[in-house]
Amino acid sequence: MKKWFVTVIGLTCLVLSVVVSVANSDMPPSPPKGLKIGDSLLPSPPPSTPHGNDGLLSGMTPENYSLASGWTLVKTQNFEGAKPSDENWGRWNGEVTSTKPHKGNKGIEGTYSAGQQDVGWSLSSETIGNFTEIYISFWEYMDSQALFNDEYMLAEFGVSGINQRIFIDWFWAQNSSGKMKINGDYAVLAFVNEQGPPDFTEYPAVKKVPVGAWVQWEIHLRPASADSKSDGFIRVYKDGNLYTYSENKSFNYRMGKSGYPTYVVAGGLYNRLVWMTDYPTCTQCSNPGVGTDACTSEKKWWYLPFDSPVCAPTTPSFKRFFDDIIVMKK
Repeated sequence: MKKWFVTVIGLTCLVLSVVVSVANSDMPPSPPKGLKIGDSLLPSPPPSTPHGNDGLLSGMTPENYSLASGWTLVKTQNFEGAKPSDENWGRWNGEVTSTKPHKGNKGIEGTYSAGQQDVGWSLSSETIGNFTEIYISFWEYMDSQALFNDEYMLAEFGVSGINQRIFIDWFWAQNSSGKMKINGDYAVLAFVNEQGPPDFTEYPAVKKVPVGAWVQWEIHLRPASADSKSDGFIRVYKDGNLYTYSENKSFNYRMGKSGYPTYVVAGGLYNRLVWMTDYPTCTQCSNPGVGTDACTSEKKWWYLPFDSPVCAPTTPSFKRFFDDIIVMKK
């Protein structure tokens, strides 16, 4: 089970030779091939509730915030001024517009209309520097018609220049009954430690992906303090309340340490692969995660438009917006 989750997350950078922190790459990520899993995903609940059931920046924006004791401000961004050189505004498929700001006059806007498109914001490792804990707060809005398929990134932490990342990732679209489904509105908000070491995936809960309203996300990451230590955690807060978490894990111990410059991303990739049950014939369509996605690579189907997929049904295009970002660290 662990192996295929790690392989799936490899889709976000398989064809890139290096991982970059902000804007020094002009190619979006591409998926893998040959994935084979079953038709259900049964997440295990977290073992215990962590300390701190409330977010540290809940309800706050760059115009109105206060830092908790022990924390240092890294960056605030409301997109009202000029773009700093250490940030990527929009990533591959977004830009700053005045269409739908959370507060003020501007924010990031992007459209998902095909597989492998990527909308979001990122901050370079040079600005972040060393840390033992890092915390990002951002506001997100998705159009109410948004539906999901293989995976959809909420956030990412990564080591610049090498393939070591932690993803907070909506995995495997489902319906309200937990059945894998093309164009589902439920998914597992998974925590993926890629090339940590070690590789592992935590998938504690199936949730309805929030759409049609502004949502504040706060993500608190503490990497493990050393190799083989299980003292790391990730805690995700939605609108001020603890949403999901993973405690006492070996999350990438190198992140934030000297020699391992770490960047942060809000948002990211939307992925829709083509799943079939009769590879290599590639004619019998299936749901995400059922059968194999090997036909996607062999037939070069990974950038298909939502309105012209190989397997019906179509997926509605939708917009995603970001605004009012705060990053702090210890």
